[in-house]
Amino acid sequence: MALIGGGGAGNVAGGANPSGTGTSLNYLGNHAYAYSGIVTSSSSVANLLQFTTGGEYIYVKTCFFSLSTIATTGVNYTFEIKMNGETISKQFLVSPFEGREPSDSDNLYLIIPPFTKFEAIASSSASDADYTVTLVGRVYA
Repeated sequence: MALIGGGGAGNVAGGANPSGTGTSLNYLGNHAYAYSGIVTSSSSVANLLQFTTGGEYIYVKTCFFSLSTIATTGVNYTFEIKMNGETISKQFLVSPFEGREPSDSDNLYLIIPPFTKFEAIASSSASDADYTVTLVGRVYA
C-alpha cells in the first residue's frame, strides 16, 4: 500500500529532491531510502543518518562504506546503528584496502518499527576518513 502525504517525511512530489543525499529518510510510494553521500570527518566519529520514522514500519537493507584513501594497516573502522538510543548493530572493518568491493554479506537487513529514532554512525581509529551509507527498503503502513 502506497503512503499518501509522506508517512513521516515530506512528500517528494512537493519539490524535494528525491535523489539527493542527506541525513533524512525519503519516501517514494511504498519505498523508503536514504543516501548519506560522502561524509568527511576530521574527528573520529561521523553521524551519517539521523531521522525519526512515522506510523509505518520499514523493512530495509543498509550498507556502510569507507571511502578513505587511508589504506594502511592498523586503521580500524566501526559502523554502528542505533534505534531510540540503543545500539542494535555494530560492525567492524579492520585495515581496509583501496578498491574493496562490497558484497551481499556486507548488507544488514533490519525492520525499523514505527516512531523510531534511527541513527547510523561511523568512526575510525584514524583522524580523517570519508564514509557513506545507503539504506533502501519497503514501507508497510
